[in-house]
Amino acid sequence: MNLTGVWKKLGAWAGCMVMIFVVIISGCTTSGIQTDMSTMTREEEAKIKEAAVQYMKETYQKDFVVTEIIKGNEFTGIHYIRGYVEDGRKTSVLISGTTPENFHDSYPYAFWSNELKPHMKKIASKTMDLRKMEHLTYGYKDPKAKPKYTGDLPSVFELLKKGDKDLSLNVVLEIYQHGGREKEDIARFLNELKKMNFNKVSVTVFVLEDQLKSAPKDEDPGKYLLVRYNITGDAQTIDPTHLDPYKTVIKESK
Repeated sequence: MNLTGVWKKLGAWAGCMVMIFVVIISGCTTSGIQTDMSTMTREEEAKIKEAAVQYMKETYQKDFVVTEIIKGNEFTGIHYIRGYVEDGRKTSVLISGTTPENFHDSYPYAFWSNELKPHMKKIASKTMDLRKMEHLTYGYKDPKAKPKYTGDLPSVFELLKKGDKDLSLNVVLEIYQHGGREKEDIARFLNELKKMNFNKVSVTVFVLEDQLKSAPKDEDPGKYLLVRYNITGDAQTIDPTHLDPYKTVIKESK
C-alpha cells in the first residue's frame, strides 16, 4: 500500500481535484456526466463554447481557450468546459453550469494557488524537515458564493495583506519526524502562517519516520507513517503549542 492509499484508508483529504471542486459546487456527481460527445451536436458545442468564452471575458476581462466540453445528462443539464485563460500563465480552468447565469469556475483558486505554492513550499522547507508538499489550494471558503473578485485578480499577497476572511488555505504536507521535533517544526510553520495573515486554514501534516530517508527508493512510504495532524481553524487563534487535539497516532515511534 502506498502512502496515498494510506491517506484514503484513514479518511484524510490528500488532494483537491479541480473536477471534484466543480462537481461539488454544481450539486451533482460525476456519475451524472455524459462523456459521449456524439450526443452533442456541433451547434450545441459551438454555443456552449461561445458562452464560456463570453463568461470569462465578462467576469475576468480575459480571453479563454476551450479545450474540451463535456455535456451533462438530461437530468442535470450541467456542462463542463475545460480550457485555459490567456493571462500570461495559461492558467487551467474548469467551468460548470447549465447557463452563463449559473456558471461556476475554478480560475481564482488556480490563479492564487499557483502563485502561492512556491512561497509556501519555501516556508515549509525552512520550518520543517519537509519531504514534500502534496497539495495546496487557496480560494473562497464558500465555492457557491458569487465571486468577490472579478476583472484582473489581485495578487495572493495583496489579499493576505488585507486579511480577507472569505478566503481559506488548504495544504497537505509530508514531513520527517526530525528526531522527534516534529511538533516544534509544525508550530514554527503555523506561526509563519499567522505572520502571513492567513485566517481560515486546513493544514494536514503526515509525519514519517526519519528512517525513510535511507530506505530504498521503491520502499512504500506508508510503512513509515507515524502521525497525522488535521489542523483546522483560524490561523490567528490556533495555539501552535497545543497540537494534541489535532493529532492521530498511526503507530508508535521506535
